[in-house]
Amino acid sequence: MRRGDIELLAQDDLILELGDRLAWWCGENMDAITKFFGDSYKALSEIDILPFNLGLALGILLGMLPIPLPGGVTLKLGIAYGPLIAALILGAIDHTGPLVWTFRTTPT
Repeated sequence: MRRGDIELLAQDDLILELGDRLAWWCGENMDAITKFFGDSYKALSEIDILPFNLGLALGILLGMLPIPLPGGVTLKLGIAYGPLIAALILGAIDHTGPLVWTFRTTPT
């Protein structure tokens, strides 16, 4: 399997992600294997708009929350750091129910 510039050997715990390229010798079963795994880069360029917009809205709301600091000072993350922090958190969560926060074909 090839992921980016890295070649990996297939193992039981290996999870396929979008953009992974598989190489195998299959003979006459090529059509069935292609149908099962897919053979298109189209999914790489498509973004599921619902999780994207929800994550962005959560990030903007996070950026608007005032964070009290000692000395009576309040800090707001703003519209740049709020979505960034939300993206890091949601990416670490990976998925919430049917909503997948990362670029994977299926939640793990």
